[in-house]
Amino acid sequence: MSIGLTYVYKGITYNDLALPALNAAGSFTPDQIVATLWRNVVDSATSAFEKHHLLKCLPKILKLVI
Repeated sequence: MSIGLTYVYKGITYNDLALPALNAAGSFTPDQIVATLWRNVVDSATSAFEKHHLLKCLPKILKLVI
C-alpha cells in the first residue's frame, strides 16, 4: 500500500494506479476483481451470495472511482 501512496503523492491518479495493481494481483475479470477487493477488505473469501450482489454493484462502484 505504501508504494501506491507514494505514486499518488507524485501525482498519479488512483485510476491510473488501479489497473496495474489489479493486473499484478491477477484480477482481470469482474469476478476476480470482486474477489480480490473482498479479500483485501474482509480478509476472507467471498461466498457465492456476496459475490453475486457485489458483481451487480460493481458498475456503480466503478463510476464512483473513475
